[in-house]
Amino acid sequence: MKFFKMVVVSIFLSIILPIVSVLICSIIPSSSEPTTPYSIIGGSIYAVIYLSPILVVLSLTTSIAFVLLRKKGFFSIKWRRVISFFIGVGVTSLLSLVLTYLSQPEETNHLYLIPEGYTGDVYAFYHIKGAPKVKMEGDYVIHPINDNGYFVTSTEEMNTGLVTDQYFYVDEEGNRTRIDETCTSLFGTGGSTRSTDDGEEIDIEWTGFNLTDNCREDFSTENNHAHPEQFDELVYEILNKYYGYESDW
Repeated sequence: MKFFKMVVVSIFLSIILPIVSVLICSIIPSSSEPTTPYSIIGGSIYAVIYLSPILVVLSLTTSIAFVLLRKKGFFSIKWRRVISFFIGVGVTSLLSLVLTYLSQPEETNHLYLIPEGYTGDVYAFYHIKGAPKVKMEGDYVIHPINDNGYFVTSTEEMNTGLVTDQYFYVDEEGNRTRIDETCTSLFGTGGSTRSTDDGEEIDIEWTGFNLTDNCREDFSTENNHAHPEQFDELVYEILNKYYGYESDW
């Protein structure tokens, strides 16, 4: 019965506390965007979803710790409560850290090495038979871009998720110069399947971006589409080189 009461109290607090805190924040003047009823409701719902399991776990672990200490006859009632509370906080904190780690989004971690001075469309093509496998540099997958603006690999799976790519110009001596993200505009990812005359299916996946020397904040957020004609030429070049494919794409 005590466990049930503590769970009910925890859920009640997880509902009341977020609503009160969001209401207080909406009353206090802020230099940011004005708070709307929708943001208040949304913030409250998010906080309830986040806090409910935390408070329930805290209450349960604290209760279990208190019962175990009482059965063993350890400490006085006052110290049992204090120690049980800190055990509950410790277990809940550890569980929160583990869940936070497990819920972290996947990251792309592509490292583009681009010939110095190159601007225009940049691509990385995956699942190309006969091409080399990708190489790693730490946690990053290396994409050494050629003079035509692309890289090919036989590796089948491409990293997807939160974009954490890095971009560098590379001179003839191998020296790298970091390219700011404001010089890039992402295309996203894509894929296609092509059947040859002898029935072989060619699956290609790609990712890419547009690179400019006129770097600015709004360029990275602009919807800069790839140039279809250039893309088709690159794909034809790759299919011809690695598959002996001579038909139009």
